[in-house]
Amino acid sequence: GNGTDFSLTPQNWAVWTKDENLMNQLESLGYQKLYKIYEGESFVVYSTGNANINISGYCPGNILPIGTVSSDYKNGNYAVVNLNDWSVEKNLNPTPLGGDIRTYLFDDYIFVVDAPAAKNQSTWYVYKTDSLSAPIANYNINGANPQGFAIKNLHKAYLTNFQGNEIIIFNPLTGEKEGSIDLTPYLYKGNNYIAAFNMLLYKDKLFVTAKRRYVGWSSSDPNIPDHSYILVIDTNSDKVIKAIPVNYDPLDPQIYNGYLYFLSKGDYSSPIGKIYRINISNLELDNSFIITSPKNPDNESQTDYIKNFVITNEGEMFIVANNGVWGAPYHVFRILNVTTYNDSTKTGLIPTPIYTGSYIRDIAYTCNYVIVADRNKDDTKSYLVFINKDGKIVKKIQAQDLGYEPFMIGTNYFYF
Repeated sequence: GNGTDFSLTPQNWAVWTKDENLMNQLESLGYQKLYKIYEGESFVVYSTGNANINISGYCPGNILPIGTVSSDYKNGNYAVVNLNDWSVEKNLNPTPLGGDIRTYLFDDYIFVVDAPAAKNQSTWYVYKTDSLSAPIANYNINGANPQGFAIKNLHKAYLTNFQGNEIIIFNPLTGEKEGSIDLTPYLYKGNNYIAAFNMLLYKDKLFVTAKRRYVGWSSSDPNIPDHSYILVIDTNSDKVIKAIPVNYDPLDPQIYNGYLYFLSKGDYSSPIGKIYRINISNLELDNSFIITSPKNPDNESQTDYIKNFVITNEGEMFIVANNGVWGAPYHVFRILNVTTYNDSTKTGLIPTPIYTGSYIRDIAYTCNYVIVADRNKDDTKSYLVFINKDGKIVKKIQAQDLGYEPFMIGTNYFYF
């Protein structure tokens, strides 16, 4: 504006402005819309007047969508928490939903997914953040229930399906299928499908967790490699550029300080509960790094199994663990710095849990809060818990105020 020339060219710049008409014009000229600023990248802010700018990683706004599901898993809906004043709007979807609800937040849009059992189609609802109870679109995606979801932009998204042998490429606003990525080359022996689960998009790479030796709810012998992979896909060509061999049901990919961290979870019958990492620069497994489960705080002779984890902007890791017994307490532990953590000495691990719950279904990080979805058959003991960066609980929202029990936290991480 005002004749200022920043030599903006579509090849070199991504742009964002709150002026929707101007943003549409820029996109029509070939500029990409700016969604994230990564480590090592620079940016220019142009303003016509004085302004205060608050910058916080993984903070897409002041609202947080939550997928909610009844304790019997028969009914669901979604709620939105306002992080400014902790107000809640609940049961926002106008039509009844099923018992497997996922929510995702991207740009000014919320995606609510009614994901039924395998071999059925899933129903998607699209909302603008300024109109939470009136979907602007809804569509169906044929196939088994979705597992991983990653958005490159509002015209291109990726989806993994349970028992699917492809990654679907589609328009997230319309549901129109744009293409697919074939995963059959990575099948194990005579298996009929590959269990591709979580995805994480970082710059121009899509990381996909894929377990090849899937045998129902029972895992193979944990002492035998199960031939799982972290698949690395170039999002410009949509080709697999590397398949990194890992073991034991990889899940929950997250990136911090040049490394991709992931959990080897195992299954109900053979839990593993170990965290490994991959060097982003060379796409090699870091064989010198591991995080094993902490001791059970109620019984030092037992080892808990890590179920989920999340990393904050400052490199703190919050891990969810329990002893592998259904109905046993779930604990949230804190590691002060994942970069300096030493597993043999447990350096940086605080052994006393900062939160103990009944069934922690999800953990996430956004806007300087670690959020815990703690389900319980008794709604009065089911909470959405907010923890600050110092490990202190600052807010607990009861399930009754959310409509149903919290099931999935819709941050800008796209996995469950």
